Amino acid sequence: MTQKHSNETQIIYEVVRGERPCTDLFQLGVKIEKVDDTWHFEFPQLEPVKLQISDVAYGLVKHRSNPDGLKKWARLILAGSFIDLSNCEEQTGWEVLLNALWDAMDTGQINNDALGIAEELAT
Repeated sequence: MTQKHSNETQIIYEVVRGERPCTDLFQLGVKIEKVDDTWHFEFPQLEPVKLQISDVAYGLVKHRSNPDGLKKWARLILAGSFIDLSNCEEQTGWEVLLNALWDAMDTGQINNDALGIAEELAT
């Protein structure tokens, strides 16, 4: 993140990178609720934030030891209407990280291969 971002965008980046808890999105109007072991979100209209693969990788690494937090975070990344992953799609390692996000959302776990790639990409 070399350019200046609005406070709203900064919060989103920091949540994605695991530097802030998902609950910090409450101040942006995001609602988070857990029902029967599944996290549910309600998203306000926020300007989409284009993420880099390193942002997602860093978040995976930060959340790896907290299965419930990882489930919540992965669901947020995959479902957040204000999360734009288009910059990641052509990057080396993205398919592995994307599959890791889907697995994490369901199981709260990251396989060792995906974790290794995330650690390499996290900057």
